[in-house]
Amino acid sequence: KIMEFIEAKSCEQKLRELKENDIVDFLNQNDFCRKRIKLSFDYETYHVKKYRPDIVNNWNFYNMLNP
Repeated sequence: KIMEFIEAKSCEQKLRELKENDIVDFLNQNDFCRKRIKLSFDYETYHVKKYRPDIVNNWNFYNMLNP
């Protein structure tokens, strides 16, 4: 009986977790937040973009931030 309870609570928790697409959807609906995060990512990944743009091109969720 306790295992059923734990399993039910575990399933409830998984339903509440944010997924990557949830975050991307939020950012696509909120220009201000998307631009701020994009600026931060651009700053932090400057060297990777400069020397290995092929790596950045494979970052699906990062590329979704581009309007």
